[in-house]
Amino acid sequence: MGTATIETDIKPKENNWSGIKKTSSKLYHDDGNVIIIAENTAFKVHRSVLSSHSYIFKDMISQHSQSHECYDGCHVINIAHTSEELRSFLEVMYSYSNLSLASSLGAINAIFKLSNEYSVATLQTQALDIISNLLPTTLCDFDSLAKNIEQWELGIHFIQSVNDCNALWLLPAGLYLLNYFSSEEIAGLKLSSDLLLKFYRGLASMTTEVPQFVDSTLIQNKKTKECCPRIWKQILAKARSNLTNQNIVKAHVPLDYIADLTKRGPAVNLCQACSSSFKEAAHDYREDLWSRLPSIFGIGDSWDDLGEP
Repeated sequence: MGTATIETDIKPKENNWSGIKKTSSKLYHDDGNVIIIAENTAFKVHRSVLSSHSYIFKDMISQHSQSHECYDGCHVINIAHTSEELRSFLEVMYSYSNLSLASSLGAINAIFKLSNEYSVATLQTQALDIISNLLPTTLCDFDSLAKNIEQWELGIHFIQSVNDCNALWLLPAGLYLLNYFSSEEIAGLKLSSDLLLKFYRGLASMTTEVPQFVDSTLIQNKKTKECCPRIWKQILAKARSNLTNQNIVKAHVPLDYIADLTKRGPAVNLCQACSSSFKEAAHDYREDLWSRLPSIFGIGDSWDDLGEP
């Protein structure tokens, strides 16, 4: 990020700022005493506000500089963000707008990134709380979303940001949720090549999960269960048929597929004891799979390695 730092005891000299325009929003304060320029847009704000929110801004303001850049009588800070990102960030910092799930995806992303970069703890916490509600860290929270595609569509838009801001504990769920979206939709997220590689390697790895569950649970139950033998055979046949059908997308999202297998089709005809046993086995396998998501996607050996919560 390119910055022009500020020396407060030397009178600034006006520079040639052709092409720079003042923001049309209320973030060009008449009594402001420092200019932030993003792209070709100038924002006139207050040193006291920046400094009270961020020690990084405070240091930038107090540093000595050889250039002493000046615009409209104020020292200048240049930042490498879009003017729209800076506008969203400053509007919430000044309490001109509130940050919530109703905010635009771009605004939440911008505030999360800039608050992380400039260590604005209050805004970082607000943005992180919103994103955390969309990218679960436990299987229970994942299940509570109940295939809420609208929320998942929101969640996947923060994958790159949580990676860039090192909020790695949110990344496994984000990458897993990509399973529900088309390659065109994934391409539209403009994820880094590193993240895409993690996702597609994880996707390839997960194609073995349902066969492993079939082998470890269904085949064993068919062999060992004296109760409901005909139904266990039907369940196994159904699962094998699904695995050979390339059009069944569920086989690529094993957490859903395994849970659904216990609730639909022949499984509904199992006796209570067999049904309970089947659901318990499915639950245990899904919990184990969830615990392995960090390693499946090459993020860490376990959830504990990823930091919070």
